[in-house]
Amino acid sequence: MYLFLSGVFLTLAAVVGFNPLWQVIRKLPSKMKFVWVHGGLATLGLTFLILQATQSAKPTPMLAFMITIITFLGGVGLFALRRMKAPVPAGIALIHPLAGAVALVLLYQALLAR
Repeated sequence: MYLFLSGVFLTLAAVVGFNPLWQVIRKLPSKMKFVWVHGGLATLGLTFLILQATQSAKPTPMLAFMITIITFLGGVGLFALRRMKAPVPAGIALIHPLAGAVALVLLYQALLAR
């Protein structure tokens, strides 16, 4: 159940996160309402993933969890740069969703392998 909820919230976070990513690519400031919703959904998804990864004996949820933590820390860094009104490096803004996509693929693999 936790794995499914994590997948739902992290997928919703990815969908909402396309708007801030598109704004960074276009070199425009991101709308903070999308950033806050994206972060909130990602935090909920990460919480459910923590619950699943600590209870599962299989390695795939734990690997998805570790990559999601890296993605989460990158997102916090991007958020901090945005709040300080510093320029957001495009490389970091692209690595963040790519790592998130890898984590989601692993999460879905763990979900479908059940």
